[in-house]
Formats: sequence, structure tokens, C-alpha cells
Amino acid sequence: MQHNLLINGKLVAGEGEKVPVYNPATGEVILEIAEATAAQVDAAVEAADRAFDAWSQTTPKDACGMSPEAGGRHLGAG
Repeated sequence: MQHNLLINGKLVAGEGEKVPVYNPATGEVILEIAEATAAQVDAAVEAADRAFDAWSQTTPKDACGMSPEAGGRHLGAG
């Protein structure tokens, strides 16, 4: 399972502080992930702002044909 950030169409590792991820049923720490830094958040927001006009005109049919990097991977699906 990947634990990366999707910034400007690329999967990158978080460069911030490591934080635990808990199993909500048991309270057990199941892994640690690195947070995004302020600079990474700024880069993601800038990339999203640049992509907004084109993306807002993308039909659901076309969006379904996008690569996994543009979809589920950032949610841990890939």
C-alpha cells in the first residue's frame, strides 16, 4: 500500500512530521505516515488552482478513463 501525496499529477512522499494511523476498532497504531509540509500543501493548492478550469469541464465519462494517479491512488487504492 502506498502512502504518498498526489501533487501536480505526481505521487510524492510527505516531507513533514511522521504521525500514527490508528485502527479505530482497536486503537492500535497500524502504521506511521509523513505529513505534507507547508510548501507541499502550497504546491498542491497551486496545482489544483491551475487545473481547475480544465478539470471542471471534464465529463464523468472522461474522468472515469483517467489514470489511477488521477483517481484512487491518493486514497490508498493503488
